Amino acid sequence: MKKRSIALIIWLMSIALIGVMAMQYYFVRESFIKESKLFDEEVKASLSAVANKIERQEIYDFAREQERQNQEKFRIDQERIQKNEKILALQVQYQDSIKTLQRIAFQHTTNFNKLETALNQQFPAVFINNEFFETYLRRKEYKHLVRITLEQGLTADNTIGEFTRIDAIKVIPPVKPKDDSTRYIIPVFAPPATNAIAYQIRTLPPKIDYRTLAKIEALEIKLHNLRNQKLTDAATLFDTIAILGGKKSSVIADVAMGMELSKRPLAERINGKRTVDLLIHELHERGIKSSFVMEIKDFNKIPVFQGFYQFNNEQLEEVKNPLIYTARLFQGDRGNAPGELSIHFPNKGWYYCRNNGLLVIPHYLGIIGTINWLFRLHFEYHF
Repeated sequence: MKKRSIALIIWLMSIALIGVMAMQYYFVRESFIKESKLFDEEVKASLSAVANKIERQEIYDFAREQERQNQEKFRIDQERIQKNEKILALQVQYQDSIKTLQRIAFQHTTNFNKLETALNQQFPAVFINNEFFETYLRRKEYKHLVRITLEQGLTADNTIGEFTRIDAIKVIPPVKPKDDSTRYIIPVFAPPATNAIAYQIRTLPPKIDYRTLAKIEALEIKLHNLRNQKLTDAATLFDTIAILGGKKSSVIADVAMGMELSKRPLAERINGKRTVDLLIHELHERGIKSSFVMEIKDFNKIPVFQGFYQFNNEQLEEVKNPLIYTARLFQGDRGNAPGELSIHFPNKGWYYCRNNGLLVIPHYLGIIGTINWLFRLHFEYHF
């Protein structure tokens, strides 16, 4: 009876053990499935968070750079405005000076015309150039070479009139004029003789104020250069038209930020090392501490960056067909996303073992202890 009871106990314990093992297998299997799903969800959430942070960081960096450029352009624009104000002040100053000098030149010409008219009304004066005056009339030793005669000829209205002719009977080397005064000879004739018996020289101011005209010309050149200098500040055709029209146009044109960002290559839009750090942070925040391999590809699936992370310096295992998690980058761009972030965990099995080992090992130790007890009982039953 005792042996039969022991055999029955052994059989019952064996069946119970098999049931426990089956339940343990089911429990472990469900735990791994649940852990795997949770792992997948946390990894996808981490990738999505990293992708969003990358896009937000890009917009933030671009906004800061745009603000810096706008401030710099504003500073340059203010300097340009101040420069243009100075140029405008100089232009007004030059224009006022030109008008003043023009009035002086006009007044000089008016005064000369009055003097010349008065002289001609009083005496039959004849104009002589300053070179003739310096060569023959100023020097006493050559005055006898001057001949002044009264001749008849056609006038401008085709009538016969008398003309005073002044020339030299001998040519000598000319003397350059010492000034630009206007000089006249007033001859004295004793009719019927046609040769002058005497003459007077009258000196008037220059007919044209050349010095004032030279100043006007110099100021006009400066004014022209200032206008050209103002036009060279135009950055675009629109600025040139605005300046010519007397209005100011901003050189800075506001553009759509998204379109501006999407023009850059993917390799310039993303920092690989920073992306690895973001992934580590997001995974650790969700309790995933495992080694991983990361890769960033562009729209044509061409890798632009590859990186990895070793948890506690563990060796990365080679996996033929790893489970790869992916997330699209810069989904805010128009059209298709220009990049893709992917990650896989070569040591995923060890990660499950670390997380579930403390839960499974006690059960298996209990099963092993039960099997050992059954073997001992079976051995005592037979021997």
